[in-house]
Amino acid sequence: MNHYKGKIFTWDVVNEPLNSWGSGELEDNVFHRYLGKDYIADAFRLAHSIDPTLKLYMNEILPNYTEKRAQAFYELIRTLKEDDVPIHGVGIQSHIMLDTSVDAFTAFMKSLTDLGLEVEVTELDARLPTFQSTRDPYQAQGEFYAKMLDICLRNPSCKGMTFWGFSDKDCWFDDHPMLFPKPNEPYLFDA
Repeated sequence: MNHYKGKIFTWDVVNEPLNSWGSGELEDNVFHRYLGKDYIADAFRLAHSIDPTLKLYMNEILPNYTEKRAQAFYELIRTLKEDDVPIHGVGIQSHIMLDTSVDAFTAFMKSLTDLGLEVEVTELDARLPTFQSTRDPYQAQGEFYAKMLDICLRNPSCKGMTFWGFSDKDCWFDDHPMLFPKPNEPYLFDA
């Protein structure tokens, strides 16, 4: 952090602290195993002590925004805020693999910004099969992206939106054909 001091203004301090396949418990990663359950708060406090001008973020992937993992993530963030941990924002990874409710996303984002946090939509992509029940899946996918952008633009605490890829030519879903059979085509531009 000292090396980049004055060059980077937002820092992702903790990435994906929840168990990927669980219902909201902390991942049993090397930090949790050796530093204990307070490693998250300690990491934020240490980062803040090195550069108090930085905006400090936590990033997490959520398959949807109403399930137990989403609620557990919210509770983790709320507890950190209550304990005066210097967390300024949350990155909501948004790999849309299954149908997701735009309204649920809006409500979840608002619950975080109501805590006084900034939010960024991170790692956004939406698989084309998510929209297969529509008349024109490509049109529906484009409209979904427009809605997500509109949600972010309407919330003054939403500071950014990052797509996980540029073109369907290089798609991470295609690297896992057993889990994600083609067509995936999740990005803004086709191959």
